[in-house]
Amino acid sequence: FYGAWLVTGDTPTVTKSNQLAAVLGVSTTTECPYTIASWNIGNLGKSKTQDSFDIMAKTLKSKNVDLVAVQEVTARNKFGAQAVAKLASALSDTGEDWGYIVSDATLPDSSEVERYAFLFKKSKVSVNHDNPQLLVELQDAIEREPYYGTFSFKSKVLQQNLKKTMLSINAETTKKKKKKEV
Repeated sequence: FYGAWLVTGDTPTVTKSNQLAAVLGVSTTTECPYTIASWNIGNLGKSKTQDSFDIMAKTLKSKNVDLVAVQEVTARNKFGAQAVAKLASALSDTGEDWGYIVSDATLPDSSEVERYAFLFKKSKVSVNHDNPQLLVELQDAIEREPYYGTFSFKSKVLQQNLKKTMLSINAETTKKKKKKEV
């Protein structure tokens, strides 16, 4: 298994890890190469150019990512969701068909409002479309409630699909709100 943890910036990092095997609940000795990434792209919306989408797609392809959780999709207008669609299209242009889901805007409506997204290779991952949602039970406890969805990881090696729920959160890191987020 490979675990990919991508961060905002020009040089995302990928680390090999048994943590992904533990998350998926399978043996670390089973050869099953899924790569899951989390990327805080930062204000994903109207400000991103086609060159930006192409670079992001090339980066994810170079890391062989199968599923990526994206934070900071703009939510004040339609451009955030459109940007996710453009990124999925740029990823599909690299040779694999990609799908995506985008969350509703986080609550309450404040300067911290945003959306989340999951993008995934359709050949390896599918999503339960009845399930993805914001974890609204946490909206009073933290600034931006997490987004989660249940995915099926397709595997010929394991001869079964693995269903796992993935969660994405963009925790507040400012000193004045540190206790609230933790």
